[in-house]
Formats: sequence, structure tokens, C-alpha cells
Amino acid sequence: MNKQNWIYQTRGLAVIAVVVCHQQWILHKSEVIQLLSLYSVTTLIFLMGVTKAFSLKSHYCENPRHMKILTYSINSMLPTLYSYIAASFFYSYRQLGGADLNAILSNILSFSASSPFYFIRYYILLSLWAPLLFTIIKLILMKPAPKLQKAATMIIAFVFIWLTGYCSIGKMEIFGQSYLFVYSAGLLAGEMKLPTAKKFYLLPASLLLLSGLISTKRFYWARLNGIYDYAEGIDFLSPKLQMNPPNISIIIYSFGVITVAYLCFELIKQSNIKCIKLFENLFIVIGKYSLDIFLWHLYIQEFLNRYFSELNNMLFKRIIYYSSMIFIPVIIRYLYNRMKEKIYTVLAISDCNSNK
Repeated sequence: MNKQNWIYQTRGLAVIAVVVCHQQWILHKSEVIQLLSLYSVTTLIFLMGVTKAFSLKSHYCENPRHMKILTYSINSMLPTLYSYIAASFFYSYRQLGGADLNAILSNILSFSASSPFYFIRYYILLSLWAPLLFTIIKLILMKPAPKLQKAATMIIAFVFIWLTGYCSIGKMEIFGQSYLFVYSAGLLAGEMKLPTAKKFYLLPASLLLLSGLISTKRFYWARLNGIYDYAEGIDFLSPKLQMNPPNISIIIYSFGVITVAYLCFELIKQSNIKCIKLFENLFIVIGKYSLDIFLWHLYIQEFLNRYFSELNNMLFKRIIYYSSMIFIPVIIRYLYNRMKEKIYTVLAISDCNSNK
């Protein structure tokens, strides 16, 4: 688990950005905050690729009785899909004011019970493509060839992946547009051994982050001025892409955030200062339960709006909102897991006693 702490921490950073982004005109009015949060979903997709690479390696390399690819893919998605279906039911029930099963099923299948649920659609599509994408990456890395040749082949493969997602826009949405490229980059990162974090790596990482942020700022400010087909700067290469799925500017910005976050969290891990350790562990917890926060924060937000929307003390209001939207899902999931473990333990003991 320690080797993957940076993934939880960066995921925590990303899901916090998701929550903050959805508070415009409730807890803040700043477009700068909205701009800074644009890395969120792209980062989550990238990290989804990293963890899927770990899962595929573990399943197909260490398990001699591995199941068929489609069966594995479906089984690996089930916990997330169960959580999504439960959340969709509650959102739909509240919106409809009752249990209209046809309408609820329609919302589940169309990912429309809540606006962020489009993410689950991409999660399903990319999870199904993962074994093929990972196989391509593995074949290139395992090929007995010079490193320069492998690097060139990998670049060609990723150009093809990018073009597959981009050229399918408006024709075949099953490839996930630019998310296919981002997810594949995560698969590659999950397969490769990442470099040990060193302070001097922060300079190129910060330059990547800064260049992506500047480019994203130009795009976002143009969007605020009513330009919804922005294709300037580096984004002239992908005029059909805008905010979500992300254009090239947002991808570069997100990769900069991921790189800087990885280095900072890994360097923090080397520190012995207790307050920094608490900070580190907080992000691990948030990242570990990021799916629950993602699914339920708007549900909790609507509840809070009933009772605290007129609260004048903005600092107190922000504390109530953010702590509730982030930590209520964490606490509920933690209690659910503990209860489930307790039930399994009791049932296992009772089965053992009955077999004696």
C-alpha cells in the first residue's frame, strides 16, 4: 500500500477539486478557482488507468487460474457499478418524489441522475478497452529492441490512440475521445517503474504545470467570453475538443498537476514532521474514498442548501459544506465496510461451528 500512497493522495487532491468546482455561486464566485480545478476529472481518469494497470498485472501475472478477459473486466467494475446504482436510485427518488422504477432505470442507464455521473460512462468504456490497451503497451515494452526504438514505437502507438479517440468524435463515442489517450497514459505509468522523487525534478515538473496552466487560462478565458469552439495556441491541433473531454491544454495542465503532486507527496513521505504526516494521511483517506465523495457530494449539497443557504458567515458556511460533502461519505462507507466485515466474521464462525 505504501508504494501506492501517492495515487490515493493525488486522487484525493483531484476529488477535492471536483467538490470545489461544484460550489460556484454557493461558496465562491471566482472564475480563477474554476480554472484551477479543471485538472480534476482528467487526473481521476489518469489515475484510473494507473490502478487498472496494477490490477491487470496482479490478475494475469500472479493468478495462474485467471478468468476470461470480459469476465474479469465485468467483475472488476462491479463494486463501482453497485455504488453508482445505489447513488442513482437515491438521486432519482428525491428528484421524482417517489419510486418510479421505469424513470429510475432510465436515469441509471443514461447516467443522468446527477450531472457528474457521465464519469461512470467513461469508466465503463475505458475499463472494457483496458486489456487491449495494456496488451499493446506490454508488447512494446517487452519487445527485444533498443530503448530508442521502443520509445519511438510507443510514441507511434500513443499517436494512434490519440487519433482513434479524436477521429471518433461525433461518430463513435465508445472510444472516450481524449480520455482514451489520458487513460492509456495512466496504464503506461502503472506498468513502468516511476523515478525516485528528487527535489531537482520539481523544476521541470513545475514548468510543465505552468505551461499547461497558462494555455488552459487562455482557453478558459475565451470560453468565459462566449467562444465555445476555441482552437488557438496548442489547441489548434484538436479544435473539436473543449472542456470535457479535455483539450490538449487541460491535458498538459493535468499532467503537470499529477507530476508535481507525485513529487511533493513522495518528498513529504520522507519527512518526519508529525503535522506533515497528518496532512499526508488526510489525503490518503480522501483518495481512498474518492468514489463515494464523487457520487454523493451533490446529494449532500442539496440537503445543506435547505438549511444553510442563507448563512451569512461564509467561513462557517464553507466549513460546514466542505466537511460534510467530503467526510460524511467517508464515514458512511467506513461504517458500512466495518459492518460488512463483522457480518462475514459472525457467519464464518457460525458455519465453522455447525460443521463440527
